[in-house]
Amino acid sequence: MTATTKQIAMATAAVVAVLSAPAFAADPGAYAFGSLGLTKYGSFDPDVTGAESEKKTSYGAKVGGGYLFDIGNFKLGGEGGAVDLGKAKFTFAGQESTVKAILGYVAAIGVLPFNDQFSMHLKLGLAAGSSKASTPVGSSTGTSVKPMYGIGGQFEISKSFGIRAELEAYEAGKKGDANDPNDFNTLAKINMVSAGIVYKFGN
Repeated sequence: MTATTKQIAMATAAVVAVLSAPAFAADPGAYAFGSLGLTKYGSFDPDVTGAESEKKTSYGAKVGGGYLFDIGNFKLGGEGGAVDLGKAKFTFAGQESTVKAILGYVAAIGVLPFNDQFSMHLKLGLAAGSSKASTPVGSSTGTSVKPMYGIGGQFEISKSFGIRAELEAYEAGKKGDANDPNDFNTLAKINMVSAGIVYKFGN
């Protein structure tokens, strides 16, 4: 973990400690969030079979916002965000290569409250992403629009703030042209586990 990431994590923990108070039920309405997490490039091209070393885990971050409506005992709404998914690294013949991805998404989100403090949510949407493969002989970038989905939970620490944890699955990039040695495969499937702070407006 870099020094900057450590500082952000410590600041987040301090905010949580200061804002911890008697909890209130999450009200519907607009919200914003910021999260840090771990990412894993579960499968990606270019094929790394035969690589001397591989590192498919990285650090990620995301920011975004959304709006929820009360639908009986449930809450339904929409959410959008920007996500930096970090990078995977591998080496061939002593030369380091990387695959990294960044994207934006829009999704429908459904929230099921269990009590005044804890809720679970599901989201399903589309992510417009860019994935870049860099090797010692060059680089190639691919863009795509792919489905994304996520599952998570939220704990309310005050009327305006909550702590959110999530597992999300993304895909970004494109297949390269096998006839063009400079057009590398950049298609990446990436999972992200994250935690962060949610701020609810108007509370």
